[in-house]
Amino acid sequence: MPAAQTPISTGAQTPVKKTNETTGSQSPTISAAQLHVTKCIFCDSPAVFHCNECVSAFCHQCRVNHDKLPTTHNHTVIDLTKVDPFSLKATTLCLYHKSEFLYYCTQCYHLICGQCVTTDHKGHELTDIKTIANERREKAVKNISELKEEIEKISIRIKQMKEVEQHKIQKSAQSALTDIDETAKKMVKAISLKKEIKLNEIENSMEIEKEDFQYDLANKECVYKQHTASYESLQRLMDVSHDITFITSYETLKRDMLDSCESVEKRQQEPLYGFDKKMFVQEAVNAIVTGFEMCLVGKEDGSVVLMHKTDMR
Repeated sequence: MPAAQTPISTGAQTPVKKTNETTGSQSPTISAAQLHVTKCIFCDSPAVFHCNECVSAFCHQCRVNHDKLPTTHNHTVIDLTKVDPFSLKATTLCLYHKSEFLYYCTQCYHLICGQCVTTDHKGHELTDIKTIANERREKAVKNISELKEEIEKISIRIKQMKEVEQHKIQKSAQSALTDIDETAKKMVKAISLKKEIKLNEIENSMEIEKEDFQYDLANKECVYKQHTASYESLQRLMDVSHDITFITSYETLKRDMLDSCESVEKRQQEPLYGFDKKMFVQEAVNAIVTGFEMCLVGKEDGSVVLMHKTDMR
């Protein structure tokens, strides 16, 4: 509760109604006429001044007339170009009794009129409005100073975020993207190298096998020709009736058949082109791991983890 510098006692206390802290009433609905400050209330000319007590706006000439009246010449008139429009929304009259505020209730923290003193705020401690206004102005000055300090801090922080942190985010992200790209390329290169090795192995084996095949094929064709010739000679020999001639000719053909005798069984060969997928994957993984100076380490639970060699020393 703020300290009341000039308290005014009004007698016995009565129950306090919870009302708006500033106006001493429930939150009011401000009329359109109170908020309309763009035109003079008397002549509809563009408004230049605003009277807080009348809650009205005036042009230059109507302001002169306003200030001449005995009942209004002491009113507070402000220049509309030098005031926050928000401040014009505040009412200067008690909405309960339609009377001007005269006191500030330090018990309820409300502005009140003369009739409030003898009704809802009877027996409460009161102080003059000027004292409260001065206190609020001192607080406002402190608030302005604090806000200015905070604004300066936030401004520096924003500048730092834009000039340093934003650049760091971009740089960090770009570095990560580059690392990912380079790592992926290195992995692809290791796999490609293993692929080339495996392809070369198969191609070399194929060339060797083709040479062996052509050699065997040529031999089989030669034997085929020899056997065919012997077969035809034997058939012709069967037409020879002279025994001595038959015997000598047969013996000669028999020697030729023995010289050319060769098995016609299927060629025996190893499965040269078998591809061990598991072994290939293992070799590729090992190549990648070695390329990054890492190694695979088995754990007690049977799983395998990658570790950098420097972490194992």
